[in-house]
Amino acid sequence: MTECTIEKLFYYPVKGCKAVEVESVELGPTGISGDRGYLILRDGDFANLKSVPELSRISVKLEGDGLRFVAPGCEDLVHIRATEGNEIDLQFYADQITVMDQGDSIAKWLSEVTGNQLRLATLTGCFTRNLPYDILQLAHGLEQDGFCDLSPILLVNGATLDEVNRQLSADIPVERFRCNIVVRGLEAFAEDAIKNYHCGDLTLSHVAACERCVIINTDHVTGEMNKEPLQLLHQTRRIKKGYSSGVRFGNYFNVSGPAKLSVGDHFIVGK
Repeated sequence: MTECTIEKLFYYPVKGCKAVEVESVELGPTGISGDRGYLILRDGDFANLKSVPELSRISVKLEGDGLRFVAPGCEDLVHIRATEGNEIDLQFYADQITVMDQGDSIAKWLSEVTGNQLRLATLTGCFTRNLPYDILQLAHGLEQDGFCDLSPILLVNGATLDEVNRQLSADIPVERFRCNIVVRGLEAFAEDAIKNYHCGDLTLSHVAACERCVIINTDHVTGEMNKEPLQLLHQTRRIKKGYSSGVRFGNYFNVSGPAKLSVGDHFIVGK
């Protein structure tokens, strides 16, 4: 029996902005409560760190019924979720969804901080993922109430990052990979063969490897773009028949049902 331990837990109130590291999370079939519940818009499309690397400067913290937006050198802004507003039809990867604009005050703040004309949006309701590809069949038809890229949980093996850093003689932090769960106790790259993680009544079921883009080259503190680690991973972790870049680091999982996970909890892994 192989076990591993949860070392870190993260969620992202706003897609593209800084992670919030926590000691425990509540999660269910749609993922971690509050994860990627807000989306940044630019020029009628959704924005991320690839298109607006300046988002890496923005921290978002829960505060009462709202969110506190924080950026260096700027006055904080507390935003209360708008329940009425302009509805916008949006292409989100392969899905057509409807989002609600969150108003001019937060739009002005985001635009001034980043130097881009940005707006903030939320979903008007759940939507069903349209991913009719063999490699992504376990994510096709998944009900989603936030803006995760593929499926609700992204898990990274800390030992694999250690090995990447060893090969680069670097100290790239795990935050670059925008994961939800970091585990310890596995050998480097052992996650490639793992199909599920069990903790009590909870099961995380493997959907697909996370195929990486230049976002992992973005310094999550400064927003500066580098060549690594994507260049190394392209040489060592790329498969020919992927669904995107083919450059694998981390894995996506579906969630069996409601549960609570905490740092220090143990997973039993299945292959």
